[in-house]
Parts: sequence; structure tokens; C-alpha cells
Amino acid sequence: MEITALEILFCKKIHKDIDDTQSLAEKINVNKSLLYDVEAGRRSMSISLFNKITKYYGITYDHDESLYDEAYDTLIKLFQLYISYQPDELYKLYDSYKAKQTIYENSKAFIFVDLINALYYLKKYEYDEVKHCLNNCKDYLEIYDNNIIYLYAMIWIFIRKMDTDLKEIKSFIYPICNKYSLLNLDDHILGVTYYQIGRIKEASNDIFESLEYYEKSLQCFYKLNIYQRVIQVEIQKANCYFYLKQYKLAEKTYLKLYYESIRHGYITRAKYCCGNLAFIYFIQEDYKNTMKYVELARNHGGNFPDLNYYEAYIIYQTESKLIARKKIKKLIETEKDVRVVHTLKFIQAMLNENDKNIEKYFAYCLEDNQKINAQLDLELIYKMGIRYYKNRDMQMSCKLMSEYIDKCK
Repeated sequence: MEITALEILFCKKIHKDIDDTQSLAEKINVNKSLLYDVEAGRRSMSISLFNKITKYYGITYDHDESLYDEAYDTLIKLFQLYISYQPDELYKLYDSYKAKQTIYENSKAFIFVDLINALYYLKKYEYDEVKHCLNNCKDYLEIYDNNIIYLYAMIWIFIRKMDTDLKEIKSFIYPICNKYSLLNLDDHILGVTYYQIGRIKEASNDIFESLEYYEKSLQCFYKLNIYQRVIQVEIQKANCYFYLKQYKLAEKTYLKLYYESIRHGYITRAKYCCGNLAFIYFIQEDYKNTMKYVELARNHGGNFPDLNYYEAYIIYQTESKLIARKKIKKLIETEKDVRVVHTLKFIQAMLNENDKNIEKYFAYCLEDNQKINAQLDLELIYKMGIRYYKNRDMQMSCKLMSEYIDKCK
């Protein structure tokens, strides 16, 4: 029997939070230089030294190689179940795993235990626990194969937000893509990887590259027959059409996906389609259809804060000042999203013709939308300001128009 690099990692793991290398050497009465060399990979570990360490910590280690394969297969299967929306089967498999978790923890399978738990906590939306599990895996990244590396990376991305964490996400995933091949990945992992790279490209304004990655992701999910993921990716493609200002194509795609989502009971997808349709119609000043899809989004449980500023601006444009003041004041009082609060207060300032507040909240809105690269929202803010000043202050209107052309065209 040979003591491998995995067993050496295991020894480092079990004493990490209790003893440093020197204190452990003293406690088990071995030469500290020997233990330093072993843990640094400069010398091999003998069976007697390994047994001495595990015995000291009261651990019975199982050398059965099949445990590694079992845990690996369980991890991949759990990820497949997560991606294919099979929560009952996921929990059932996780319960089976829990019955053997202690055995896995004290074998070569220990490197998969935290990732298995991370998937469980991810499904439970317990993101702090997910982060803790991923942090525990850092020492094993160099010995994971490509499937597990990308599985780890996808879980890492799942608990972050593309609009606010883009820089961090790019600095994390691009080095992985450069180092580890996508060839021969499990199709579930590959499909999600293509999808997330597409989202990164989209958020970085590399729209045509984004569409290429979404197409690759679609091929995986069609092959796997995970239709909800197909619709999810198609929505992202429609977002790209929207960004490219191909409004008719985006509208047609969202409408198709909305009715498909309703037919299959994919309510989350349906509400996203409604929110995006509301935005398309709002941009085109089709206020009747905007409000239709604002209401549909809300009826499906959509609580996108941007819906509130679409409604507020329509109220500002169509209602009497007395009614508009009451309704917009109420929207401001109940809004929690800071970016949307700034937009609502900008609209309120225009309603009240308060130039000081208009200038103040206009600046806030520009900063908010630039920070998250919300280009279309940025354009809308400029258009609102230009429209307000058009018959009041032509000099200011021209100034904003010049800025709009410079930043948005």
C-alpha cells in the first residue's frame, strides 16, 4: 500500500486547525524536518508515519479506492440533478450520501465532501454555507480533474451577481478557462459553463461572442432534453437582441418564450419575459403594453424594482399632477432598491419642476447605471432629461443631447 499525495493532504487537513507542523511533530515524536519535507512534497510519507498521525487524532482511515469513485459519481450526479431541476431526486441522493459521509471524510473521497455539501446548500439558498464549503476546497483545486474544476467554478459563480461582481468573476473564470480544457466535460457542466461565459461576455458588451456561447449552451441542453434551461438560454439570447436594439426580434422572441413558459409551468421564466417585454415597450413609449406586462410580471410574482420606475414615469406623463404626486410618493416610500429610488426621485423632481433635485438625482442615476453597465437604462435617463428641458431650457437640453450622443451612441 502506498501513501499518496491525497493522504498527505488528508493529514494536513486534520491537523490544520489544531496543530502547526512543528507542534504536531513534537506531539507524535517525529523529526520536524521530516514532517515539513513530507507535507511540502519533498519526501514521501511512510505508512507508519501516516498511521501515527491518524491514530493521534483518533481517526480510522479507510484506504478503499472505491470510496473515491463513489463520492466522485455522487458529486457529478448531484450537479446533474441540480441543473435539470430535480430537487426531490437531489435530496434523496444527498440523504444516501449523508449516511456514508463520515466514511467518505476519512478516505480519499474527503476532497469531494465539501463540494457535495456545497450543492446541497446551494439548493437550499444558504449561500454563506456554500462559500464556507468552497473555501474548504481551495487546497484541492490542483488535484481535481477538469469536470470537478468547472463544477467548482460554476458553484462559485452561482452565488455571485453578474452586474455587481463582473470584475471579480472575470478574474476568477478566465484563468481557469485558459488552464483547463473544456473537452470531454460532462454535458451538464459544459452547458452551464458555456452559459455563464455567455453571460460574462454579454455583461462585458461583447454581444456577438455572447451569442456564440449561448448557442453552444443551447446545443448541450437540447441534447440533455432540459427544456427549462433551453428557455433560460433563449431568454439571454433575446436580451442580446434587445441590447443590439433589434426590438422587433427581441419582442417576438420574448413573446414566444413567455407562452412556452406558461404552457410548461415555468413561472420564473414567464415573469422574466414579462419584465423584459415591459422594458421593450417602455423604451418605445408604448405605455399601454408597458403597463400590461408590468402587471403580468407582478401577477407571476415578479418583483423587479425597475417595473416601479416604468410605472412612475408613465404616471408622470399621463396623470394629473395631483394624482401623480400621490402615486409616485407611494412608490418611493415602498421602494428598497437604491438605484430605482434615485430614478423615482428624479421623476418626482421633474414632476415638481425642482431643478436642484433634478440635477442631483440625474447625477445619481448616471452613476448608478454606469456602475452596473446598464446602458439602455442610461439612455433612458438621458432621454427623460432631454425631454424635460426641451421646452424649458434649450441650452441644458442641448448639453444633455451632446452628452447622450457621446456616451450612448
